[in-house]
Amino acid sequence: MQRFLLLLLLILSGPRSMGQSDWIAQYGLSWNIATPIGRDFVEGTTVSGGQVEFLVKPGKKPLMVGLQIEWSTYDTYTPTATYYFDNGNSAITTDYYAYQYNLPLLACAQWYFGKSNRFFPWTRASMGGQYSLQQLYYGDFLEEYKSWGFAAKGEAGMSLLVSQHLPLMISLSSGILYATNGAAELGDKDWMSWDVQLGFVFRQF
Repeated sequence: MQRFLLLLLLILSGPRSMGQSDWIAQYGLSWNIATPIGRDFVEGTTVSGGQVEFLVKPGKKPLMVGLQIEWSTYDTYTPTATYYFDNGNSAITTDYYAYQYNLPLLACAQWYFGKSNRFFPWTRASMGGQYSLQQLYYGDFLEEYKSWGFAAKGEAGMSLLVSQHLPLMISLSSGILYATNGAAELGDKDWMSWDVQLGFVFRQF
């Protein structure tokens, strides 16, 4: 709370150019739009996702390191059909809902480049782990699987400084997330998605 009040006082005290040189940390909150790549269990783009991040600058170079937490929820409905198993000796007719929740927890390194004081292009590499919950509802039955796996993500984006006198940026990025976990019982051995993120970044000086 004290830090917030000090920053507010700094903003209101008068004009100041907030360039890249004295920028030591950033906090971000983004909306995550994700599309599975090569999936059978869940399909289609989801808008039920987000990301929070905290990064610091360890030196004078335009490199920042930190942590990011993402989440996304997918659901797919499949209409009624007949499925055969046991070499065709048995069958079941049903519709079903497939649900998946992903939670990647990642350490990241982000590099800013360019010389503009308002437009900040960047790239980011992240590694960590992903927790996944997969559920399959059919009739009165539920199959549920939980798993952890290694996760990695590569991103490229652009941040736009709202004002030279405010520590707020609008950020747009796109990246590929890959994770090694998935329920083998559902035919999943790994996970990959294309993510687009739009949000706000708050800079600390």
